[in-house]
Amino acid sequence: MTATLDGSAGWTAESLGGRGPLTRSLSDGEIAAVQRLTRLVEGQRPEEVGRADFADPAIDALMEEVRDRVEQGPGAIILSGLDVAGLGETNFARAVVGLCAHLGTLAPQSPRRDRIGYVRKEADNPDARGYQSDIELMPHTDFHEIVALAGVSRAAEGGLSGLVSLAAIHDIMAREDPDALAVLAEGYPHDTTGDGLLSEGPMPVLTRQSGLVSGYAQGLFMFTASRTLGEEVPAKLVAAMKTFAEIARRPDVIVEFMLEPGEIMIWHNFRVLHSRSNFRDDAAHRRLILRLWINPDTSLPVPPVYLSQRARFDAMHAAGQPAIVYTQTGIRI
Repeated sequence: MTATLDGSAGWTAESLGGRGPLTRSLSDGEIAAVQRLTRLVEGQRPEEVGRADFADPAIDALMEEVRDRVEQGPGAIILSGLDVAGLGETNFARAVVGLCAHLGTLAPQSPRRDRIGYVRKEADNPDARGYQSDIELMPHTDFHEIVALAGVSRAAEGGLSGLVSLAAIHDIMAREDPDALAVLAEGYPHDTTGDGLLSEGPMPVLTRQSGLVSGYAQGLFMFTASRTLGEEVPAKLVAAMKTFAEIARRPDVIVEFMLEPGEIMIWHNFRVLHSRSNFRDDAAHRRLILRLWINPDTSLPVPPVYLSQRARFDAMHAAGQPAIVYTQTGIRI
């Protein structure tokens, strides 16, 4: 059964009827609080804004609601109502960081130790990072527990966002192909740099622990690891991954929409997959999204290897080393 927002069986595009049930419009009081707090931190670099800078009863209550929906509810929320043009791009970034600081600590996203990722097409992309390209990104997970994307500007064409409940995929596979589901729970090691540095054990693709369905969909790195191990990725796992990917892209499963300027999409990265359609910029329209990777103070019951891999990424990026090198996997951007 496909359940409602607060059910354990997951939601689908069909059950939600679109992005509406995931959207939370900010009240006039909440918007006024954001504007006031943002003015108070105008002298700070956006990534330096902390939770104490955004301490306000209205904001505290808002972000507690966000935390509850991300961790205990549907796993995702879209905050709507901020005006990028009115705030200005830099102040909007300060506001996004100040709000999300209520959820945990911002993690570095590259060897540059940047805690705000600028998701846009870049001419200089030596490690072939997807967020610096304009290609389609299939439903996948990132590498940290909570992720936020904040819309600044739209492309001339394309750039739709997508969200998929991993619990819904789990339910569908349990009905249609339970053998494949068992294979995905076993998983396979990952090598994200191509240098032979394996994850601390197999990475389950889709599993249930303590009643929580969670997943880690970055299958490309299994093939890098298989070269390190001198073996082939098991054929049954490859087949199960194809089934997983097919279900995630079903129109009645994936919720697709345009993340508009001023909107902030926040989700639990191990509960919900995300995607992006390809896009095209022109001289007057250049797509820009701000991205945050967030480490919460306490973790949900996910496989420990998810968290050890996250910690490895943080340590490597903090040391100025790349933790993700897609060019080593053979992918071409």
